[in-house]
Amino acid sequence: MDDEEAWYKWISKATDSGKRIIACNRLDEDLLVVTMFIGIDVQVHEGGFPLLFETTINGGNFDGYQKRFSTYDQAEAEHAKIVKALLRNLRSVELFPCRFEQRINQNIN
Repeated sequence: MDDEEAWYKWISKATDSGKRIIACNRLDEDLLVVTMFIGIDVQVHEGGFPLLFETTINGGNFDGYQKRFSTYDQAEAEHAKIVKALLRNLRSVELFPCRFEQRINQNIN
């Protein structure tokens, strides 16, 4: 098995199991914030830090928003900041469960 094939098998398995998900918060029925390991470097600027993690907002006024990060710690911290900012603008602050509940980061103080 070559490196590309091994990577593809790993990323497929990690996707199916939810292991790529770092944090996931459903803020209401139509608003989901997910931060995950992308699996490849999407950095477009030569010499820049690799961008391996991504936070996306699905639904609401910021649908399609994406922000990318180099490290797990950056991704986790920024996910919390994004969720906090969105919660300030919602009428309800209840967090609804995500598909991968074991990965939900609800330490958003």
